[in-house]
Amino acid sequence: AGAEMCGTLKNIIALGAGMVDGLGLGPNTKSAILRKGLDEMRRFAQALFPAIRDSTFLESCGMADLIATCIGGRNRRVAMEYTKLVMAGQPASFEELERDLLNGQKLQGVLTSNEVQEILVK
Repeated sequence: AGAEMCGTLKNIIALGAGMVDGLGLGPNTKSAILRKGLDEMRRFAQALFPAIRDSTFLESCGMADLIATCIGGRNRRVAMEYTKLVMAGQPASFEELERDLLNGQKLQGVLTSNEVQEILVK
């Protein structure tokens, strides 16, 4: 369950990393998002699946995949564009940006974020 949780939750963190990029806040801010995001991924996953080991989050499925996704993934790219458009006073929806930027691929971070929020409310 640990690798699967890492693989899905990283997309939420990538949205935050993309927003940081869209705001032009720089590498220190992005690294803080990644550090805190990895910890939140671990805490959330272990709340649902207590048997998940801490070390899972330091493996390729955890930290390495998170870093790669937050540097060059589609969730980061769309969130960056979303933020730039909002800041320019020309907001677009995530659905519009998904259609325009991803050539048929799906934006997973928004869907995952919505699902996580539903679980947190319960």
